[in-house]
Amino acid sequence: MCVWSGCVRRQEEIAAINLAKYRKVQHDLEESEERADSAENAMAKLRAKGRTSSSLTKTVVGPSVSATTSAVSLLNNTRTNCC
Repeated sequence: MCVWSGCVRRQEEIAAINLAKYRKVQHDLEESEERADSAENAMAKLRAKGRTSSSLTKTVVGPSVSATTSAVSLLNNTRTNCC
């Protein structure tokens, strides 16, 4: 009878170890999913910002001058004059 109780005790220890490993992996998976959600949200914000800025480039400032052309020429003038 002692032999069987020793085996049962050992099996319970193994089960407890396996349960702890399972819980740890489950916790790690949940953290990974949260990080993935955060990354997806950040990417969606960047894409939305990109769409917003691309729609701004199509707006017309004057009769034939776009906002992008003005911004680019201003940027180029700043770059050439600063260095």
